[in-house]
Amino acid sequence: MGIITLANFKSYMAITNEDKDSFLQSFIDGINLYVETLCHRSFLSQRVIREVNDGSDGKKLWLGRTPITEVERIEYGYSTLTVLDSSYYDFTGNAIFTEGISDFIFKKKESFWKVTYTGGYLQEQMPSDLILATCELAGLLYKDESGRLGVTNRGMGSEMAESFTRELTPTSKRILNSYKKVIL
Repeated sequence: MGIITLANFKSYMAITNEDKDSFLQSFIDGINLYVETLCHRSFLSQRVIREVNDGSDGKKLWLGRTPITEVERIEYGYSTLTVLDSSYYDFTGNAIFTEGISDFIFKKKESFWKVTYTGGYLQEQMPSDLILATCELAGLLYKDESGRLGVTNRGMGSEMAESFTRELTPTSKRILNSYKKVIL
């Protein structure tokens, strides 16, 4: 599973036969990986065991897999780890914070913080705009039966007209850019 499923893509492309499902699944897996690489993040919900973090010298600790749905444990230190009491922090969709709860600061030290948490989207809660933009990208890269890329429409009956596109719409570009994780 990933951002888009076989059913998402087949519906988007109006593909009704099942002849190419194994090929399409591999293709979709590749597209999902490409979008995750492009956005510098993984989207599916997963428990992350001891994500290493350098801290921020502030009251927020930014994590790699968002949205954060559960924080199991925050540890800090090097050879001897100390567990941060959960009464010192809370979390939002993209960060752990201490603002308004305690005076605790996430000191900036290389590989000092280790966080065990669950983050990402459940498949059925994947954002619809992200699914649409990923389907559009997949559609651009999918070769139809005649070997053409990016076929966007065809006529019906004796009227045969085709048009092709080679790039994402500005809307889909904006959507994918909005999901990019900023790497500092």
